[in-house]
Amino acid sequence: MAFSSLFWPPLLFRQVCLLAGMMGLLCLRHPAPALLGLALLWLLDWPRSRPLAPALGLALSFGLGLAYAWGLEPPKKLAEPAWVTEAVTPTEDKSSLYHKGVWLSGTIREATPLPGERLRLILDQVRPEETTQAGSAPAPYLPDGLVLTWQKPVSYLAHAGPGQRLYAQLRVRAVRSLANPGVWETDAYWRDRKVRYRAWIQDDGGNSGKNAPPRLEGEPSALWAARQKVYEAALRQLPREKGKNAPGRADGATAESTAKAAASGPPGGTGGNSASVAAAPETPPLTPSAAMLLALLFGDRSLLTPEQITLVAKSTLAHSLALSGLHLGYAAALAYGAVALLGFMLPALFLRAPRPRLGLALALPFAAAYLWLGAAPPSLVRSALMLLFWAWLLWRDRPKALLDGLIWAVALILLVSPASLYDIRLQLSALAVASIALIAPLLSALLFPARFAPTPSASRLAPLIRRMSGPLRVALSLLAVSFAAQAALLPLTADAFTSTGMWFPLNLLWLPVLGAFVMPLAFGGLFFSACSWALPAQACFWLAAKPCAWLLDLLAWMDGAGILYAPATQRPHWLCAAGFWLLLLCLPPLIMRRTFTPRLALLCLCGFLFLIAPTALRGLEEQRDATRLRLMDVGQGQAVLLEWRGGGRLLIDGGGFAFGAFDSGRHILAPALTDNRPPELEWMLNTHADLDHLRGLLDLLARFRVGAFGRAAADPGKGRDAEERDKLLAARRIPLRLLKAGDSLALGPGLRLDVIYPPEISPASSNNNSLVLRLVRGGKGLALICGDVETPGLRRLRASGRPLEAEVLVLPHHGAASSLDPALYDAVRPKLALASCGYGNQWNFPSAKVREALGARNIPLRSTADRGQIGIEWDGDGGMRVKAARD
Repeated sequence: MAFSSLFWPPLLFRQVCLLAGMMGLLCLRHPAPALLGLALLWLLDWPRSRPLAPALGLALSFGLGLAYAWGLEPPKKLAEPAWVTEAVTPTEDKSSLYHKGVWLSGTIREATPLPGERLRLILDQVRPEETTQAGSAPAPYLPDGLVLTWQKPVSYLAHAGPGQRLYAQLRVRAVRSLANPGVWETDAYWRDRKVRYRAWIQDDGGNSGKNAPPRLEGEPSALWAARQKVYEAALRQLPREKGKNAPGRADGATAESTAKAAASGPPGGTGGNSASVAAAPETPPLTPSAAMLLALLFGDRSLLTPEQITLVAKSTLAHSLALSGLHLGYAAALAYGAVALLGFMLPALFLRAPRPRLGLALALPFAAAYLWLGAAPPSLVRSALMLLFWAWLLWRDRPKALLDGLIWAVALILLVSPASLYDIRLQLSALAVASIALIAPLLSALLFPARFAPTPSASRLAPLIRRMSGPLRVALSLLAVSFAAQAALLPLTADAFTSTGMWFPLNLLWLPVLGAFVMPLAFGGLFFSACSWALPAQACFWLAAKPCAWLLDLLAWMDGAGILYAPATQRPHWLCAAGFWLLLLCLPPLIMRRTFTPRLALLCLCGFLFLIAPTALRGLEEQRDATRLRLMDVGQGQAVLLEWRGGGRLLIDGGGFAFGAFDSGRHILAPALTDNRPPELEWMLNTHADLDHLRGLLDLLARFRVGAFGRAAADPGKGRDAEERDKLLAARRIPLRLLKAGDSLALGPGLRLDVIYPPEISPASSNNNSLVLRLVRGGKGLALICGDVETPGLRRLRASGRPLEAEVLVLPHHGAASSLDPALYDAVRPKLALASCGYGNQWNFPSAKVREALGARNIPLRSTADRGQIGIEWDGDGGMRVKAARD
């Protein structure tokens, strides 16, 4: 029975081999999903695939070997120069390279603007400059690249480009994930890009005048410099806010001013940068709609705020801002429009060259130009390769094959860069195109039944479809394609973003406007600005920005009205995702053929079993008589998750970061809590309102189902985070419980969480009014969780006479010396002490004094900085097991 009997056309030999090679690339890190994918590929194409076993095995081996040669195997320990070891090793010596930073130079490999006025530079050939003595050999390079993230860079450095040499004083750290099982690994992502070190700059690079400002040397690559000239020409003509002045991040900077700012001088000298900073012109900021045009034309979303990005994501329109085949198609459509205009003016032209060939020949340069302007992200490269493949087929008078072009494009990308397999941009782009390619035959058969062999479904729909007008059919097709793409992407979006919007019908409103109005006018403005024709450029950009402004206003209104809601979703197990896609693949044969062959029945059964198996296994695990504590790795903060029999969960604190757009709730806790689990919590507690304990809870309060929220009655908290917490509790109607010493929360049979501090009224500070919680099972103390209580509060706690014994002590205030109380350790008598702190934190938590006091009592200490997430499990017999993410 051929695969075509399942409605889909049979896979070609080359397609099967290319897909098997991709499974080989995946196999090195994820062997189980890769082997299951290969088995399903075999089953889908049975019996044609039966004689292909040797070829499939060879393709799988080739992919596996390519992955190993590229370095996708587990990480290896690299030999580091002495200066690197000193720079990345925490120390209490404030004069060390770790604290004061190292004056480095590095060659820029990539420069990427990020939302929120951030710039990310990847540097190669990085080495220290100030440690090199005159006449001595240069210091050794970093063994791998360094990624530098710059918040609001100064104007003369905002458009630094590949090939230039950057000199700056940086605090170097090793790239290190916040290690929580099931959550995206930052270090793996950067390791695939040959980067193992990072640095961060939050001001002009001078550390508030303490260091010399950074400087540039050399010229960027010719292609980058030409792109920047086009970018700056467009930037000068884009609409700006009226009546507002703000320091121009890059708005006043030109290639000439950047070159002047790259003044020579010894490393550490001020060079000519101070004058450049002082002379940076003040220009009105771009309007939000103009910032959208920058994103659509150049992929530069740095002038969009995180709030605007979130609004677009919640509306399921984020793909319209991420440069992809959609935008490349708009660029190619301009070429076909130009050909149509030429044909109208010179009809004899088509006698020499057929319209399809002429249009595609002109579309290729348009696509190449847009690829260059967009800085060639993987999704855009995939689209350009597909267009090139179609051009080759057309030149050879062969029909276009969407799926074949997709497989070839992805295979070529992976051949050059195998690590792109794990790039979410390529995954989303390829899967969306694959879903459209597979759903197109079904849509055509349903919407245009006269062109295809009649089927029972098509026969019944035919009279209705014939009465439809052309525009209505087009709108219906667009809606169906959008729905198909969203459905196919659902497992990936739920896994990567822990939420899914419900407003994909907005694509029906926005995409036609984007393609027919916004993009042509934006391209026109780009052309006129490059030609220095200011008035037509401004007119085009102004008109193109209007629909963008209307869209942002509409989304803001919907969000304010509470209808632009993107709830958190359960992150599917990879086996669930495989089952979902398999059932989706079997749906068209069932709809169109109305036949249930044995092989189709087997595929549906496999898909159903894959879909339910992880949830069933989780249910069995939750029925075990066990109590678990998970100290989450949230960096320099604290978050503790308690789990008990029956699937109950309680979260204490959520971590939080003071700077940047990284949200510990959205990016750490939500993925960890929804990993094959629904987004719900029985309880959420906040020990006190400091941002490193409260801020991460806000996103969960907005998107999770929370049974009740508790905080200390003695400390209501103040500031923006506390106000946002109270608003969310009121808007979501989440019950609030004010806790004080003597309260107790019943969690399960024989399991409770006692509040032993503070009293209802306390004049102490916020830290010393933190909740202190004791987990008790059957009268036995399992864990004592102390918030940020400092030594005076701990003394009052001991004086209260409440029982403190527990097997696990979560150290107060992340292990700070200000919360050192050896008498507390004697009263608790723990088997294990835990500290929640960030890797390489500037305070060097846990403190040396705390380590010494614990060591003197033979109490082992583990910290999230060293071990990542730390899990403790107590079984029904009282036995305790410890497991850490980095063990």
